[in-house]
Amino acid sequence: MPSIDPVGRVIHERQIKIVGVLQSVKQVGPTEPTEPDLYAPFAALSFFTQAQLIVRQQKELTPVASATLLRQVRHLAAR
Repeated sequence: MPSIDPVGRVIHERQIKIVGVLQSVKQVGPTEPTEPDLYAPFAALSFFTQAQLIVRQQKELTPVASATLLRQVRHLAAR
C-alpha cells in the first residue's frame, strides 16, 4: 500500500482493523529474507490457532541458562 496509509483501514471479512504496518520483518532468522507484515489487535485474530512470543537476549546463553530462561518464559506465559 505505498500510496495510502493502511493504519485504521479494515480488511478481511472478519473486519480486522490495521493498527500498524512494518516495512520488513525477519520472520525466521537473521539470515532469511525480510517479508512485509502487519499488526492487528490480537482479539481480531481469533482464526489463528497459535501465537508467537519472541525473546531477545543480550548475549549467547549456555545450554543450562537457555533451558532456565525457557522455563521462566513458559511459567510467565502460562499465567
